[in-house]
Amino acid sequence: MRTLRILELVAEANGSLTLAQLSQRMAIPKTSAYSLLRPLVAHNYLVYADKKYRLGPATFRLTFMANRSSLFGNLHPLMEKLSDEISETVSLSMLDPTERVIEYMSVVESNKSIRYVVKTGTRRPLYCVSSGIVLLAWQADAWIDYYLKTTDFQQFTAATVTDPKQLRRRLSDVREKGFVISVGEFSDDVYGFSAPVFSHQDRVVAALGIGAPSSRAFQHKEFYLGLLIETAAKMSQLFQGEVARDPNETHPTKASAA
Repeated sequence: MRTLRILELVAEANGSLTLAQLSQRMAIPKTSAYSLLRPLVAHNYLVYADKKYRLGPATFRLTFMANRSSLFGNLHPLMEKLSDEISETVSLSMLDPTERVIEYMSVVESNKSIRYVVKTGTRRPLYCVSSGIVLLAWQADAWIDYYLKTTDFQQFTAATVTDPKQLRRRLSDVREKGFVISVGEFSDDVYGFSAPVFSHQDRVVAALGIGAPSSRAFQHKEFYLGLLIETAAKMSQLFQGEVARDPNETHPTKASAA
């Protein structure tokens, strides 16, 4: 119950409390409070930065599953708008840090007869789908090290990257660029585009993704990527409590994007 109370207190304080503040509000010694905080940070329910504890990606994921309205409900129109503009499948994924996989939390499916299909609730490895690579890239260095050392990498297609050294270089490149494009790494003839959605302090809470047949995606990849990054930035604004632009705002045309 004290562990749950910590999450409540952090949430009530606009998502940010110091160790001393938590100790005082719970009327327990700092050492006792710290022992409760450590596993919450280890499992991403809280993050520690600037000497303050804030809600972490695992808490947001739990909130998403428990209540798809409010903040998370505001994300869906942005996904629908993106899908309408590109006529491709759009998804929002989150990390399950315990199982070390991604879970597709929300999907807007393309209306094309030939399309990429993934169902809400589907789970996939981190290293071979674009959304998983994005979520992995923004984990703590120690988390990434452990993941690369202990994961049993499977070769799903000829394009699947299974070499830990190559994956590490890729993660660094993804963080530098701010997006990832995967080509046939989990499913043949499928392009995956993904960009991070930030909550605060460079913390990624979700990955916004586009899945599309290679035949269409190759031709329009720059256009898709531009709209993806723009939409992910709007979602980050919502998570950070900022005023996002109208989700019905007209995106640039394919001609202007080119």
